[in-house]
Amino acid sequence: WSREDLAVYRAKYQDYLQKLDELDHATFSSADEVDALLLSSAIKRVGWELDVLGEPQRNSLFYVQQTLGSVFELLVLSSPWTPERTTQLILRLEHFPTTLEQAKVNLTRAVQPFALTTIELLEPVEMQLTAMQEGLLPEIAQDKHEDLGKAVKIAADALADYRLWLQKNLNRMVDEFDIGPDAYQWFLSNVALIPYTPVELLGQGQQAWNRAVTLNTW
Repeated sequence: WSREDLAVYRAKYQDYLQKLDELDHATFSSADEVDALLLSSAIKRVGWELDVLGEPQRNSLFYVQQTLGSVFELLVLSSPWTPERTTQLILRLEHFPTTLEQAKVNLTRAVQPFALTTIELLEPVEMQLTAMQEGLLPEIAQDKHEDLGKAVKIAADALADYRLWLQKNLNRMVDEFDIGPDAYQWFLSNVALIPYTPVELLGQGQQAWNRAVTLNTW
């Protein structure tokens, strides 16, 4: 998630958009049109996260997802634990410092409420990673125990340092994180594929609430 990487992702995103626009719909069936719409939604979600929400620049939780989230994905697989998963787990844990150092560079428009949530989330992280390590030891080869222990310490230290960095920089962060109705409307139309405006959705919610309250009073 370096700035150079982000620039590459944005360029690829524009390339995909261009290829999407160049699709010839003349012979598309109804099923093809649905597939094209879903493909468009998936591609435009990238632009939504990178440039509208600005996750890498604004949301400190984004980097928790890229670190702890990547480990969690390995842990929740329902298949038996394998040596390959052990290798992947150690590699991902060892990579935490690199990702989190990029976070400190990228978070130029950090939002304080997100940072406060991140700090709270990371408060017990050293203890949680240690518990993960202890739980995995019976599942992995003996010769990998030391490597896992070292990787867990690297990851825990990096997350603790990230937590401290957020705490030190809270007063430099902004409070506002509202993206505005126009951006939300773009998301509804292009990513969520919902044919309503934010106002219409609020009206539907109010109607459903009124109906529930009315039925509950009978």
